[in-house]
Parts: sequence; C-alpha cells; structure tokens
Amino acid sequence: MDKLNLYRPLYLIVLIMSGVGFCTSYFVSKEYFVLWSIIWIITAAATLVRGYFISRDNKNYYKYLRNMMNSRFEKKGMDMPIPVVIISDTGFVLWSNQLFTLNIADDETNIFELLPNIDYTFEDHNEGYNVTVQGHNYTAFVIPIVYNNEKAFQLLFIDDHNLKQYSQLYFDTRPSVMIMQIDNYSEMFVDAKENERTKITGDIEHIIDAFADENHAFLRKVDKDKYVSVVEEKYMRSIIKDKFKILDNVRGVDVGEKMTPTLSIGVANTEWDLYKSEIDARQALDMALGRGGDQVAMKQKNGYEFYGGLSRGVEKRNKVRTRIVANAISETLKNCSNILLMGHRFSDLDCLGSSIGMCAGLRDRDKQINIVINKSKSLALSLYNKMQNDEFYSKVFISPQQAEDYVDQDTLLIILDTHVRDLLESPEIYDRCKNIIVIDHHRKMVNHIDNSIIFFHEPNASSASEMVTELVQYLAKKPDKISILEAEALLSGITLDTKNFTMRAGVRTFEAAAFLRKLGADTIEVRNLFASNIDDYKQRVRLVSSAEIYHNCAIASSEGVSDGEDIRIIASQAADELLTISNVDASFVMFETDFGTSISARSMGRVNVQLIMESLGGGGHQTMAAAQFQNESMENCRQKLLIAIEDYFIGTEEEK
Repeated sequence: MDKLNLYRPLYLIVLIMSGVGFCTSYFVSKEYFVLWSIIWIITAAATLVRGYFISRDNKNYYKYLRNMMNSRFEKKGMDMPIPVVIISDTGFVLWSNQLFTLNIADDETNIFELLPNIDYTFEDHNEGYNVTVQGHNYTAFVIPIVYNNEKAFQLLFIDDHNLKQYSQLYFDTRPSVMIMQIDNYSEMFVDAKENERTKITGDIEHIIDAFADENHAFLRKVDKDKYVSVVEEKYMRSIIKDKFKILDNVRGVDVGEKMTPTLSIGVANTEWDLYKSEIDARQALDMALGRGGDQVAMKQKNGYEFYGGLSRGVEKRNKVRTRIVANAISETLKNCSNILLMGHRFSDLDCLGSSIGMCAGLRDRDKQINIVINKSKSLALSLYNKMQNDEFYSKVFISPQQAEDYVDQDTLLIILDTHVRDLLESPEIYDRCKNIIVIDHHRKMVNHIDNSIIFFHEPNASSASEMVTELVQYLAKKPDKISILEAEALLSGITLDTKNFTMRAGVRTFEAAAFLRKLGADTIEVRNLFASNIDDYKQRVRLVSSAEIYHNCAIASSEGVSDGEDIRIIASQAADELLTISNVDASFVMFETDFGTSISARSMGRVNVQLIMESLGGGGHQTMAAAQFQNESMENCRQKLLIAIEDYFIGTEEEK
C-alpha cells in the first residue's frame, strides 16, 4: 500500500523549491512578495488537498481489489479437490474448505499442535511434509501468504495414503539372504560320542530354527554345518537392533568340556535380485570367516558392517587345505618366468622370515627368485644382515626400484604377511603383475586384494611364517635340505607374532616349530635377532613409564621421547612389555613418524584391538593391530583413541 504514495515526496519537493524562490522576491519588491505568497499558499493548499483525495481513492480501490480477490480465492478454494486451509502465524484457522473440515480437522483446531513436524519458519517449502492425520497419510505443502493484512500460511494436503503404504510395503518386504555356518563343527566333535554329537547338533539347530520362526524367515539346511535363510527387511531391522543375538545363543550351548560352538553369518540385500544377493551373502560369509568367525558380516553398498567377533578364532587342525594350496602353487609355477616375493611396508621378522622360507621352498624349481625389500625402512635389519652372509641370499634381495626391471607379463608375485594393496612394500609392482598369490594370517579387511589367482588366508594361524613352514613341506622337493639360516628365519617370524609362544600359539604352531628345530634352527640365534642396544632399551623404558591406564588399557605416547629410526620397533616392544603389568588387558603406544602419528596396539585376547584400530582406519589381528593418522597431532590422536576404546567397551557391554 505504501508504494501507492511514492509520488508524495515529488510534489513536496516542488512546493518547497517554489517557496524558496518566491521568498527571494522579498529583497526585490515587497509588493511582488505579498502577491506571490498569496498565490503560493493557495496553490500549496490545493495541492495537499488534492493529494489527500488521490491517496484516499487509491486506498479504497486497493481494498476493493483485495476483497474481490479474497472472495474469488475463497470461492475457488472451496471448489478445490484437495483439503486447503489458511492459518494465522499462531496456528489458528482463518479459513478452510469443506474437504479440510471433513478429513483433517475442524476450524477450532490449532494446526501447529495438530502438525508439529512442519517447520513454518523455513522459507523454502517446496519439498512438502509427510503428515499423518487420523491414520491417513498426506503430503502437506506450505505457502506463506498475507491474509486480511496479516501474515498467514496456506496449507494444501495431497492425499497419497495408498502410494506411501505400497512404498512402505515394498521396503518392508525386501528380502535379505543370510548364509550361516557353524565355525568349528569338525573340531567340536573330535572324539565325541554319537549321543553327544546328536544332542549338541540338535541344540544348535533348535536355536537356528527358533531364530527363523521368530523372524518369519525361510530356512534351509544345505550342509551339515551350513544354512541358508531369507528374511524380510522389517524383521531384519529388529535383528540388527538386537545385534544378532543368535551369535550369543549359539555360543551359550552347553557342550560340557567340548569346544564352544560359534556361528558366522553373511548377509546381503541387493534390491530384489536374489541371485546377486546370494553371491554377495557368500562373499560376506567369507569375510566373516576371514576375520576369525563368530560374527556377522553384512554387505552394504559402500562396504561391510560387522557384528560380534568377540571370541578368539578356532585353530583348524586339518592340513588338507595347505596341501591343496601347495599343489596349486606348484601348478602355477610351471607357467611363470620368474618369482617376486614381497611383504608389507616396514617389514618385520614375520614378513621377511616368511619370504625367506618361501624362497627356500621354491628355489629348486629352476626359476629366478627375488625378495623385494626396502632396506632403509625395514624393521628386520638384524635378519637381513645375517642373511647377507649367505652367498645365495646376498643376490636375492632387491629394492622396489630394482624390482620394476624384473616384472614382465609372466612374472609371479607372491605377497606375504598382508592382503591389502595400500600396505604393500611397492603397490606399483603389484599393479604391474598379472599373476598374484596372497599368503596371510591377518583378519580379512574390507579393501583386501581380490584379483589373486590363489588367496591362502588363515586368520587362525599364528603367523605367516607358520603358514609358510607348513607349505614348504609340500612345495620343496627335499624339505630336509632347507638350511639352518632359513629355518631360523622362519622360527624368528613365529616367535615374533606369538610373543615367544605365549600368544596365539596352537598345536600347529608347535608342530611347525618342531619341524624347524629338526632342521637345526637354534633358539639362541633366533633370540639374538631380537636383541637391542642400550639406547633403544632406555627409549622403551621411557615409553613404558609414560603409560596411563584407561578401561584396563595402557596408553603410552612418545611425547618427550626422541623419535629415532627404530621408533617402530621400540614402540611395538613397549606395547608388548605393557601387557606384563597386572590388570592391563590391552596396550596402545602412540609415536610420530615421517608419515604422521601411528598407534601400535597389543592385547592378551580379552580385548579385540583389531576392532578398535579398524574404527580408527587401521586393522590387524585380535591381539595385534595398528593404525596411522596423517596430519594429526599426538593429542588429537589420543582423544580419538580414547573415544574408540570407550565405544568398543560400550558395544561389548550391549552385545553381552
């Protein structure tokens, strides 16, 4: 309305200027001044009166137009085929059509209270709001307006009840494929009587059947230890909310003195494609088993989600798979031109020892063999220097840069002690090789190498050196001809990862060690590979003394401790030493490197440090893991670690 009076300043300016003009006539002639004053006063009065009448007429005409538009809008709104209402800025009804009164609410209802999920202060309402009134679904659109000179809102309700119900039904009934496998079926029934076998199997099957009945799932037993189930999405949501309690139920089966049964589950839901879902569920089950079993791996669009995984893995006593893998490797060797052995960055005794052991098993195959190692960043220099005294091995070790000249289309690359591309000594060499074999014992990570021709993965093995020790007994034409130096290299790798045979040392671990001792491996010589100088010892003591206890976890940092070239070795040794303190279940040592801040984690088995490190972007094993941060301060890393530990214990309490 104010815009209609924009002309007023113009004629006021004209009147003022003319008044100033005739005032100057006073100095010329008083008679002219009096005459012009009378004329100016009459003109000004006539102009102001005329302006008032123009403004009044404009206001009346504007009011007429507004009333006419409101009456036409109300008439049109009454005829609209959808509920329409106009409410004040306090939520009270100013106007509504008949459909609104019949289907939504009467005119006495406060719409703000009826529909509290609508944000009326928001300027952009283009998307609409999902609302439910009297059990009926609508999409409400909000239009800010001015009604009778007041701020108001016009609401239009689109009845899409059937569409939303069908949409919800679609999402609720999407099928998820679950493949369940009893992890330790064969090991559980070793030397078991038939009635014990029947009872335990019956108890486990009863739990699985009850799980299927409770969730209205299709269930089919496809093998003695494997089941396939199809579950609708609405039931899967409650299963996820309960964190797959079937894992705890199976673990709680009374087996007397027998091995506790555990269950692994792979889950996939691939948009109504049951065939693809079944394939993805198998991959998810492999991932769960590769991480040690007793857990659920659920395949998502951007990776996996994991549940469970709290118990220790079960050692597989059967060596049939090792023999099959050895035969497959032997067949692969026939078509390769040369062999490259490569481990992870910052190679340790297990990485280098398993590479040397693999070289020992393959060197009589008339193929050129080389071990790729970055000497400047290796943590196993003691073993490397010792092997340099051997005439054969003095020519075997090559740098990653040299290895690029050894790669052709028939080169066989054998990766040891890791299964992740980004952790390799040289990812570029991996990218150039077409024939790849992976041998590793770490729990499977999501971004694992997936283009290998042989993927020999045993998460329940103590070390890669243990796996290679078993392999060479089938690979080498004369296993007893393996040299003492090679046997000691393998034994050092086993000793490192088992903490001198105190952690993760199973029956097969001692069998492998016995085989190496039979070949002449000297435990004193192996022990000497772990020796450190006095300066490293002092650094380790400072690290241990800086530790603080949080949730029975010892946390130490290298702040105030000089970070030398051996800081990685010192940190891992300090983490091991912290576990000797009473009431310490896990240890975390933070230290700085050229790549950022790293964390070395160790555990006695009660705490799964792999899960904690994975939440920080790292990985590893249940009792030994690590993580690395780039461009992060030590204090920021410490805070993130504390949060990860807290979340881990909250999660374990919920699962219990």
